[in-house]
Amino acid sequence: MHVRRAAGWTLVGIGVACGPSIATAPSVPNGITNGGGGGGGGGGGGSGGDAGITALATGLYLPQGLALGPAEVYWTSTGTYEADGGGPIDAGTLPAGGGPGGIGQASRAGGDTVSFLVTDLEAPDDLLYVNGVLYWSQGNAGGVSIDSFGISGNTVRAFATGQALPLAMTTNGSSLYWGASVGSGVAIDTAALASTADATELGTLSGDFTVGGLAVDTASVYVAAGVGGLTGAVFSLPIAGGKLSTLWSGGQGPASDVAVASGQVYWTVDAAGGAGEVLAAPSTGGLVTTLAAGQDGPVHLVVNDSVVYFTSSAGAVLSVPAAGGAVSTLASGLDSPGALAVDDAVYVATSTAILRVPK
Repeated sequence: MHVRRAAGWTLVGIGVACGPSIATAPSVPNGITNGGGGGGGGGGGGSGGDAGITALATGLYLPQGLALGPAEVYWTSTGTYEADGGGPIDAGTLPAGGGPGGIGQASRAGGDTVSFLVTDLEAPDDLLYVNGVLYWSQGNAGGVSIDSFGISGNTVRAFATGQALPLAMTTNGSSLYWGASVGSGVAIDTAALASTADATELGTLSGDFTVGGLAVDTASVYVAAGVGGLTGAVFSLPIAGGKLSTLWSGGQGPASDVAVASGQVYWTVDAAGGAGEVLAAPSTGGLVTTLAAGQDGPVHLVVNDSVVYFTSSAGAVLSVPAAGGAVSTLASGLDSPGALAVDDAVYVATSTAILRVPK
């Protein structure tokens, strides 16, 4: 697949403005609890009240991607809000070519008014923050694209257009990498953030694959994939391009996310009924280690300070030492926790809220 970059940072036709304020000092949604102690062998800890959990934004409509700036948390949302603050916009009521989604922001410290930086997007999904610029994938009237928003300049620009359904993105700070599910399989593309040259196709997978997540280090791009919707696989691809090598395949569900740190690759196997797993292997290949077994639909994960954090479709945020050990439940009772970002705390998107959970 050959992908054409948008020439000369062309302005794209979507609304650019701070959206309506929607909440101030949101309260923690009912039913959400802090985790207690750790459980062994992939189990979870108990719950101990909601002390310490901060709701940074509530009343949202299906937030998807999540990214951290120096003082703000940003998210993509499938729906924003009506001008009168009357509630989320229903996609079915929008005119053809319009989209209800947006890019929201809130203070990482909490307590401030929540607003939308960009509105009228159609199905914005993955989100990255790099040096004051937000990058996201979305579908729009002209096809699927990757767009950007310079926070200081308040300008939306097209980064890559004519995409074939980009489902995951990652960055090393100088280039953007994305995986695209195409009719014949999966393509991995890249483009330098500071360049307007055409994107480069690094490698392809032919067959019934879907992209779950991407990660990158100095040597390789790592791809978490679903195989036929039934099992999973994790691949490595030289950062300069070439042939994809299989690090792992199998499981009872797709590999839904991947991260890399200190020469180890970590991924989730999104299987229900207690068949989900968090696994790890050397980035150059080798023995696969089970960090958490018996999980119910682990989807997203982040590695931070030698700890793996992940969300579960059972409604929990959990953690496990990257070197192995007991699994701890940091929060439970969440409504469909999804995207994660980790720094001073764990930031998580649920179906209606952005929460800050203590590590």
